[in-house]
Amino acid sequence: SPVAVFSGRNIMTVAAFLGVVYSGRCYAPLDSKLPVTRIRQILETLSASLIVTDRENLDFVLNLGYDENSIIVIEDAVSSEPDIEKLSSVRRFATEDDPLYIIFTSGSTGKPKGVMTSHRSLMCYIDAYMRVMKISENDVLGNQSPLDYIAAVRDIYLPLLTGCSTVII
Repeated sequence: SPVAVFSGRNIMTVAAFLGVVYSGRCYAPLDSKLPVTRIRQILETLSASLIVTDRENLDFVLNLGYDENSIIVIEDAVSSEPDIEKLSSVRRFATEDDPLYIIFTSGSTGKPKGVMTSHRSLMCYIDAYMRVMKISENDVLGNQSPLDYIAAVRDIYLPLLTGCSTVII
């Protein structure tokens, strides 16, 4: 099932996205600055049973009605030991068609709609973008997009493919 991620514009948010993916789940990046009504609609649509957040957004997430057992705090997670056996099992059953992330749009009706992207779909896009833009390990990208916006995926995944760097502005 998808994991909602509420976190700020920093490298630990990207690490949280990748941690969710590494665990075999897809993530939905959410901005706590959105209207609460919209966030509740997104969470209802998403049916996330787990939320990853940073300390800065923890009270906000708790006020949404999630209990502490369904919340992972990024700053705490980085110091915990991974379950290597479980992660190995996840990788054994992973496919390129598995969902990678869900980005929510406003939708023509005003009700948020989630657009799901698979691992394969993103990698085809990133590979083509890299070739067209001639991105290499020597490049430095500047991320200006909110991390819950589709444009940010280039800044997250191009470095993983090419070895280039991204600076979150």
